[in-house]
Amino acid sequence: MKEKRSKLPEIQSLEELADFWDEHQLTDFYEEFVEVPDVNVNIEGRTYVHVTTKMYEALSQIAEKKGVGVEQLIRLWVEEKIAERN
Repeated sequence: MKEKRSKLPEIQSLEELADFWDEHQLTDFYEEFVEVPDVNVNIEGRTYVHVTTKMYEALSQIAEKKGVGVEQLIRLWVEEKIAERN
């Protein structure tokens, strides 16, 4: 009998994990769910920035054209600006 291969990619970092789920639906992988024991994950701190609905709508349109999620787009822009200053 053939072993069923997972549709989930191997993830090497939390950033890769975030990028993957920015672009995919959890329900697409429902058949692969398994119950796991409680897990403690040390997640880097996050800062939330409030944007207006109008700003978010504009970000969503730009992100969609670029084929990325809104959070990924914002991270890329911030990383670019930081790199410009170095």
